[in-house]
Amino acid sequence: MIGVAKRNVQTVLLPDGSANVTFEFNLENFGNVNLSDISLVDSLSVTFGSPCDISIMNLTSDDFIVNAGYDGITDNELLAPGNDIPVGDKGA
Repeated sequence: MIGVAKRNVQTVLLPDGSANVTFEFNLENFGNVNLSDISLVDSLSVTFGSPCDISIMNLTSDDFIVNAGYDGITDNELLAPGNDIPVGDKGA
């Protein structure tokens, strides 16, 4: 069993009417088996709708390998292949 939480860390409204939004995802393995090849999908086009212009400023993790191709529109996978979470472990 895996737990996932998404939170808005910060929203900065800019003078041109746009905003810089920082999200954080937390994943935790609540089960009794190691989880391998985990996936985390987030569609920003669904979150913000059309005609929103989305730019990914930075995608980082100290715990997982991130997908450098993530754009929130056509590529919604946040994690690169091969990520895992051992029993009882968590990451952001």
